[in-house]
Amino acid sequence: MSENPEQPPTTPTPEPNDSPLIDRGPVAPSIPNPGDIFDTSGYSRSWFTYLALFILIAFPLSNLIATGDPAEAIKILGQYPMVFYISTMIFLWGLFAMVYVAVWKEGQSLRSLGFTGFRGLHLMQGFTFFLVSIIVLKGIEFVLEELGYHSIGELSLLLPDTALERVMWVALSITAGVCEEAAFRGYFITRFREMTPKIWPSKARWLAPVAVSALVFGLGHTYQGVSGFVMITAYGVMISLLFLYTRSIWPAIFAHFLLDFINLFVPLLESNSN
Repeated sequence: MSENPEQPPTTPTPEPNDSPLIDRGPVAPSIPNPGDIFDTSGYSRSWFTYLALFILIAFPLSNLIATGDPAEAIKILGQYPMVFYISTMIFLWGLFAMVYVAVWKEGQSLRSLGFTGFRGLHLMQGFTFFLVSIIVLKGIEFVLEELGYHSIGELSLLLPDTALERVMWVALSITAGVCEEAAFRGYFITRFREMTPKIWPSKARWLAPVAVSALVFGLGHTYQGVSGFVMITAYGVMISLLFLYTRSIWPAIFAHFLLDFINLFVPLLESNSN
């Protein structure tokens, strides 16, 4: 009876996903948000984090103090709409630059603000949210008017009238969508949550950042009066939930852009009605 010759040891074939020959590119940096939604590995809080959060809170508060009579403030701004558009864009991009520096000093990238790979689905999510938010905001506006808090009619003074102003309004709408969402949703919510007590349940730790972010966002629009403050704060809560639900900043940016962009047609509609 012959014996089988000893077989040489076989090297296991690597699985396709484990093949060393496949270049998967650089590993995406983790998003510095705790809990079961975002990963916190690699996040290093710096002193600039506290400075950025302080500025994001302090400026809206100072705006509340400096505004005075909202109607009078809007009348003054409305006299020079181009100056208002350009100065607002400069400020917002400066805000974005501050957030970018803070992210860089934390050892992260813009992915940590929700700037993930852009997909067509994000446009659909943003557009759907835009339609729903319009209905909700109109309902809130109706309730506020019933309570005696009417929208400030002088807001129309800030809207574009000439062709050049309309072009600048589109640029302003894009700027507001990108910069405000990156600052108040992408950065403020994720970093503020890092400072909430670790003993809180994971989802409960999102409540304080969402509430504070929406309140600060609303305070930055107090020049629109009580009605505008309430509506913008409510919008801040809704769009924060959109950011957390989609785990991307793109839907929020697109929805925010649409909300500002549609105001471009208000003067045209008013002129046609007259």
